[in-house]
Amino acid sequence: MQAARGQIIKILFQDDFLHSPGALDEIVQAFDEPSVGWVLCGTLHTEDCITFFRPLVPKMNPNLRFGINTVSSPSVLALRANTMPFFDEALVWLMDVDFYHRCVDLLGPPKIIEKPLVANRLHAAQVTHSVLRPLIRKELRHIAEKEGKDMSFPDRLRYFRHFAATWI
Repeated sequence: MQAARGQIIKILFQDDFLHSPGALDEIVQAFDEPSVGWVLCGTLHTEDCITFFRPLVPKMNPNLRFGINTVSSPSVLALRANTMPFFDEALVWLMDVDFYHRCVDLLGPPKIIEKPLVANRLHAAQVTHSVLRPLIRKELRHIAEKEGKDMSFPDRLRYFRHFAATWI
């Protein structure tokens, strides 16, 4: 991301792809309003790059940074280059949801393009399939330490509920 050039940075993970021929045009047009700092677009899922299923429109939720991902992978994301934060490299499983949370704090709510412009490829080598509970606990502790005293009481309750669930 640091080496990217241009006014808008479009994230696209190596196993995902643009589903719509005009996807980049639609994303760029979403930034026509100067107040838009970041954009999330809809996605579809595929295993074979031919059939598509389970469309998802990104939605923000208060449990997002604790691993309840209603947004999707970072491939649905585009940002203005001059205002973007960077991914927390201490995180693996929660890196995307932590990033979305920090974008809201820094840039306000995202503009949502409901149309599925990105396809997320599902496969056995995805990070989701290799994450074990000790890593989830470690990353949840990292999130709590970063938030520190700024975490609201309802957020602390959400955090403890998600942390406790990793022991069950």
